[in-house]
This record gives sequence, structure tokens and C-alpha cells, in this order.
Amino acid sequence: MNQKTKFANIFLAVFVLGMSLMLCPSSTVAFSLKSADVDQIVHSEPNYKINSLFVEIHPIKGYVVVGEIVMYLMDFKVGEKHYRTTFINKRGDTSYADSVEAFRWEGKRVLLKGYRLGNGKIIAESIKRVERRRK
Repeated sequence: MNQKTKFANIFLAVFVLGMSLMLCPSSTVAFSLKSADVDQIVHSEPNYKINSLFVEIHPIKGYVVVGEIVMYLMDFKVGEKHYRTTFINKRGDTSYADSVEAFRWEGKRVLLKGYRLGNGKIIAESIKRVERRRK
């Protein structure tokens, strides 16, 4: 086998592996939701809000830290409806935790809306970039 053929085979294998991993569904809810928790999320308005600094994001582990509080990302389906934590920039464009845009928010002020569950955990429904408060 010549060098070009080896390179082409390796490139093809890496490409196929990469595409396969990207197409796998990710479960970013880092803990199991009970049916009562899912009912609360599906059938009610967010009951928790915080306007604070976006400290860090861990999309693979399924959580963000806002104002030193750990809040879990949601990513699940009920029937045909997909529930995901949305990231909304200042222009109103939306993205999700697995986008590169979300990593640029660290250190920025955000308004997080979500659900405080019976066990004390907080599930983030939306995270919106806002202007810093003026003194």
C-alpha cells in the first residue's frame, strides 16, 4: 500500500468514527428524573430565576454553575416533544449546551430560568445573556 492509500484509509476511518459519535444521542440530564419531576417541568412554568454570573459549563456531565450554584441541563423527550436547555444570546438567537457559543459565556451575566425540584435540585430551562448591572 502506498502512502496516499494509507492516509486515505486512516482519514476515512477517523471521519466515520467522528460522524458516528456525533450522531449518537447524548443524555445530558446528569441524574434521573422521577415522573413527578417530569410532570412539573412539562406542565408548569419555571419557578426559579437567578440573575448572576455564568461561572462554568459541563455539557457532558450535564450541568452549569451560575452564581456558585450547580444547575442541571435538561435534554429529554416526552412523546414527540424535545425538552432542552436553551441558551439565548443578546440578539435573541438560541443555541444549546453542546454548541461552541455556550463556552464563550463564562464570566458573563445571565438570567437563568428553571425549575426547583422537590429534592432541591435545579433544572435550567433557559439561560439568557443580559447586560451587566450599572452601579
